[in-house]
Amino acid sequence: MKPHIPRSSNLRSDWKRSLLSDFDVVAAKMKRLKWHVPIMLLSAYGPLPKSKLEAVDTFLSKSQPPKILLSTLQHLLNSRPKLFFSRWLDTWRSRNEAVRQ
Repeated sequence: MKPHIPRSSNLRSDWKRSLLSDFDVVAAKMKRLKWHVPIMLLSAYGPLPKSKLEAVDTFLSKSQPPKILLSTLQHLLNSRPKLFFSRWLDTWRSRNEAVRQ
């Protein structure tokens, strides 16, 4: 008797399903290590439950146009909090500019 070999599409869907079930755990670990790095989840699946998106800064569907992807990336990069040194340097520069004038 021949062993049953699953179709490749079943394997792919199981693989995708397992990735989707673990991305929230991976995102949470990433946030614990580097809280200031924005995380964008780009997926063909959705909508996803809010509980899965707690550690993700934004979620986009792959079906959205590239213009949305680019504007979301721009927003994420511009709105992320500055690290302590960057905030200190900005303050120092503004104080020195005030003294020079």
